[in-house]
Order: sequence, then structure tokens, then C-alpha cells
Amino acid sequence: MTASHWIWLAGYERAKNVYVQFRKLLDIPKAAKDIQVRICSNEHYRLWINNKWIKDGAARFEKPNPYADVLDNKILKLKPGQHCFAIQCVQTGLAQHGCALAPGALYLELTYSINGKTKRVRADKSWRARIAPQFQLQAPRKFFALQFNEYIEASKLDAWTKANFDDSDWQRCSSVSDRPFKGLSNRPIPFMDTQVIRPQRIRRYEHYESYNGIAGLYWPVCNLAIPNKEITLSSYIYCNKATEGFVNFACDNYARICINNKEILCQGEPDHGFTNHLETERKSYKGMQHGHGIRHE
Repeated sequence: MTASHWIWLAGYERAKNVYVQFRKLLDIPKAAKDIQVRICSNEHYRLWINNKWIKDGAARFEKPNPYADVLDNKILKLKPGQHCFAIQCVQTGLAQHGCALAPGALYLELTYSINGKTKRVRADKSWRARIAPQFQLQAPRKFFALQFNEYIEASKLDAWTKANFDDSDWQRCSSVSDRPFKGLSNRPIPFMDTQVIRPQRIRRYEHYESYNGIAGLYWPVCNLAIPNKEITLSSYIYCNKATEGFVNFACDNYARICINNKEILCQGEPDHGFTNHLETERKSYKGMQHGHGIRHE
């Protein structure tokens, strides 16, 4: 029986709404060629190497056939020497649309060739891990089929992605069963190109009741008895010059959009239940695009 190459933080394999950080210094020999990394987690990961963000993943999958993201050296840009691998994983512990419910697990494999022979270095119990300190874990959920919102306390951020960070008080990882992930294969589509654009300044910051940071109403609110069966959500958009604007809107039931108190779109009818939500054959309807729970205009 072969040993599992999946790791996690001991005691948190089935925890709900936790962010686990992993670290390890890995060496690449001078003669190494064809450097490549394969990485997969049971839900979502974010990878840094030498304090530089590389990619987010993973591709969604159904058990037991997960996709591993393959990163070649055109993306990694690694040279021989020692490199700090840092990974942050999200474990919601909840079933989601298109994402299988599985225990917390991370897989990473560094490969390279020397004189035509392939060498493999896999994540193991020598890696160190901890619960990310900056996340407030009592965050609400926006919708029952999605994960939790992120509440971050910026004062608790530290330099954990740097090679010289002291992780001596972190736990050593535990090996977890690879049974839910037996069919691991390479993701068949490439990564999307990503461009990071940082804001120039913050114009205004506010709290809105107890639902700060939520784009819409999260699921517990939807269970309340609302007298008129209608909720108004509002926001402000500022433009310093004339421009052309686009609104991307999605709702699975009756909704109206108004700009400056003028109605620009009305979707469905009050109290129609989910008639429009499920309808796909009405050729004369030229508004919303239907399918799989959310329609966009």
C-alpha cells in the first residue's frame, strides 16, 4: 500500500470556514531542467513562491476525480537554489455548486529533470502549517450554496510568505487519506491571464447595519418574514466625467433596477415564485439569459 501524498493541519480536516497556511523551503539543484509544479487542494488555494504571488486555484471537480493545476517554469521562473513555497487554503467544510465536499487536503509536487531523469519532491509531514491569524472566522454566508464572506483584520497580517519568516511555532503537517482524490489528473484547460490593478485611493468606507462586506443579503436574512416581500438594496457610483457605463445584474427571482429614481429594468413579476427562474423555452423573452440558478442581464 502506497503512502498518501496529501497533507493538512491535524485536527482541522473537517473544520468549517478555516484558512490554513502552509510553508516549506525547497531546494532545486544546479543541473535541474524542465521545472514544474503540480498543485491541488480540496477547495481553493493561493500559491506564493519567494513572497511572490503565483496563481489561485483550483479547478472545481467531483470526487474522486480532482484536477491538478500544472505550472511550468514560464510561470514559475525558478532558478537553481532554495525557494520558499507558501500556500493558503480555504476549507469551508460545506458542499457548494460544482465543488465536491471532501476533507481538507493539499497536494503539491515539484518535478525537474537531471541528466534525463525525472526527480519528484512532494509535500509531506515535514511541511509546517497554521490557521491564518488575520481571518475572523464568524463571517456570514451570502447564500446557502456558496462559501463564507472574508473578514480580514489587517493588523494581524505578517510576512509568512517570506523565506526568512520564523515558523518554528507552527505545527508539522499530518498525512491525510488520498481516497477522495484517487483520480487526480492534470487540468485540461490553461490558466486565465491575470492582471493585478491596485486602487489609487479609498474615497469612502462605511458599514451598513450588520451586513458589512456582503454583496446582497446573506442566507439567514432570506428566511425572515418580510412584510411586503420586497427588499431594497442601494449603492452609489461616482464618475468624475461623462462616460459609458455597464451594469451586470443577476437575480433568481423578481427584481427591479432604478438609477437616480428611474426604473431601467424589471425582471419577472411579483410573487411568480420560480417560474421565470426555471423557464428556458420561451423564445419571445429577450431579457435574461437562463440557466443553472442565476440569470444575467
